[in-house]
Amino acid sequence: MRVTGDYLLPHLNGELYAHKPPLLFWLINLVWLVCWVGEFPARLIAPAVGWICLWQTGSLARRLWPEQDSASLLAPVLLVGMIVWSLFASLTMFDTLVVSSLLLGFSGLLGEWRDRSSGNLVRMVASMALELLAKGPALLVYIVPVVISAPLWARESPRSGWLGSGLRVLAAGTLGTLVAAAWFVPAVWTAGRPYLEGILTTQVIGRTIDTFAHGRPFWWYLPLLPVVTIPWLLWRTPWKSLLSSLRLGAADMGTRFCLAWIAGALLILSAVGGKQVHYLLPLLPAVSLLLARHADMAEVMLRRTLLVRGLSFQLLGLAILVSPLLPLPAKVVGYIPAWFGLVPWLSSWAVLGPRRQTTLQVVTATSFLMALNLVAFQFAIEPTYFDNCRLEPFARLIGQMQERGAEIAFTGGVYHGQFQFLGRLRRPIPNLTDEDQLEDWLAAHPQGYVIEDRRPGRRETIVPTRAGVEVLETLYTLRGFSWQRFQLWRRSALPLAEQSHLHFPPAVRGVHARAVAGELHVPPRRSELPGRGRLLPQPLVRQGAVLLGEFTDGGVGDRQSAELRQPPGGQ
Repeated sequence: MRVTGDYLLPHLNGELYAHKPPLLFWLINLVWLVCWVGEFPARLIAPAVGWICLWQTGSLARRLWPEQDSASLLAPVLLVGMIVWSLFASLTMFDTLVVSSLLLGFSGLLGEWRDRSSGNLVRMVASMALELLAKGPALLVYIVPVVISAPLWARESPRSGWLGSGLRVLAAGTLGTLVAAAWFVPAVWTAGRPYLEGILTTQVIGRTIDTFAHGRPFWWYLPLLPVVTIPWLLWRTPWKSLLSSLRLGAADMGTRFCLAWIAGALLILSAVGGKQVHYLLPLLPAVSLLLARHADMAEVMLRRTLLVRGLSFQLLGLAILVSPLLPLPAKVVGYIPAWFGLVPWLSSWAVLGPRRQTTLQVVTATSFLMALNLVAFQFAIEPTYFDNCRLEPFARLIGQMQERGAEIAFTGGVYHGQFQFLGRLRRPIPNLTDEDQLEDWLAAHPQGYVIEDRRPGRRETIVPTRAGVEVLETLYTLRGFSWQRFQLWRRSALPLAEQSHLHFPPAVRGVHARAVAGELHVPPRRSELPGRGRLLPQPLVRQGAVLLGEFTDGGVGDRQSAELRQPPGGQ
C-alpha cells in the first residue's frame, strides 16, 4: 500500500492480494504514519489488540455474571496464563483482531437479551464490520451457533421474546455487512472479477469445501483441546464445579452461553477441511470465563497442594537441562539451549510461594510465570533459531541491485514477497514457476539475475543440477524447522572448464554468505549446529566462479555437498 499509494486494495509483489481484507494493513500504515516505517512498530499492533481482548474478556464476564465481581477480575488473568494465547497474541496475525471483534459482538448480543438499547446495536454492527474487514466471514463460525442456540442459554432472560431480539441481531449483521461493503464494492469495482473470485472462491469456498490449504481430518482438534488449556488443565476445582453443575442441570445462563460458544464453533471448525491451531484462539476467552465463573475464590491452597504445579515446572527445567545428553532428534531439542532449563526450574519456587495462598494469588503468580517463561524462551532461541531466519542482508542486497537497474526474477517455488519490505523493493520480482518461463526470461534479460529457492523436497536426497551459472550470493535460512537455501545467480558466458569434483563440509546454517573476490571466504562461527555440536564453516564461491553441477546427500542434520565449479577466467 505504501509503495503504490493505493490504500483501497492491498498488493503483494505488484499483484492484487486477495487472501485477506485490508484492516490489518490499514492499521500498520496508520502506526507507520505516527511512528516510523519499520518492522518493530508494525509488530506492536497484534499484541496491543491482545491486551484489548483481555479488557474485553473482563467486561464480558461482568455482563454474564454481574453478581460475581471475582469473575471479571480472574478471567483476563486466566486468559493471559494460557501459553497458546500468549504465544499467538504476540505474533503479527489476524486472529487477535478476530477475537476482539467477536468479544465486541458478544457484548452487544448479551445486552440485547437484557435491554434493547441502541448501544448494543452499535456494538453488533461494529463487530460485524470490523470482522469482515479483518478476516472476512470467519466471525460467523463463532457467532452463528451462539445466536441460533439463544433459546437454550437465554431462557431465563427477562426479554424472552427471542424472535424480536433475533431479528434485531440479524439487522445488526446486515448493517455491519453494508458498512464493510463501503470498502468491498469499490475494491471489486476497481480490481474487477479476478479479485472477487480470489476472495470468495479461494478463501471462502476453498478453505471450507475444497480444503486447498491446511486440510486435516475431522477429529484433528480433539487432541489439541487439553493442550490449549495448559496450565489450567491441572486445576481441578473449577473443572469439578463445572461438571457438577452440568450433571445436576444447574448451569446458569453465562455457563450455557460459553458452552454454546465453544461447542458450536468447535463443531463447525471440525467440519471445515482447513484446520490450524490458531483457529481455536477465539474459543480461549470462553474457557477462561468458564474457569473464572466456577473457581472458588474462598479456596485457600496449602503448599502441599501447590507441589504438583511446582514439580511440573521443576521437571520441565531438568528435562531441558539434560536434553543434550539424551538421544533426542535435533528438531526437538536442537534449538533450545540447555541453560534455558534454569528458568522454569527457578520459577517453580515462586509458584510455591508462601505456605498459604488464595486462589487469586496462585492464578496471578502462575500466569505471570507462564508469560515470563514464554518471553525467556523467545530470547533463549534468538541465537539458535531466530538468527537463522533473518533475510535482511540478502533482501537489502537485492534492493541495492534493483536501484542500480538490475532485472531480478525468482524461481524454484512460490515467491511469497519475503524480500519486498525487508529490501525496500520498489519493483515486483517476477515469479518463474517452470523451466520454460525461466529460459524465456533469461533470453529476454541476458544480464538478469535469478533468485532460486534451492530447498530440496522432504524425501529428496538429490538437488537438481543447474550448470553454467555464476553464483553471486548464498543464504541459508530456516523456514519452520526445515533448512532453506536461496542462491542469487546469473547465467555466465564463460566456456565450461574441465570437470573436477570439490567436496565441502556440511553447509553453514543460517549464515548470510557473500563471495569475496580472489579468495575463499570462511564466515565466522555464529552458533551451534542443532544437536550436532559446533557449526562447521563452509568455503564459499570465488567471485565469478561458474557452478557446473551440484548434488547433496544426507539428512537435514548432516547433509554433505559436492560441487563442480569452473574458476574465474576458465583457469
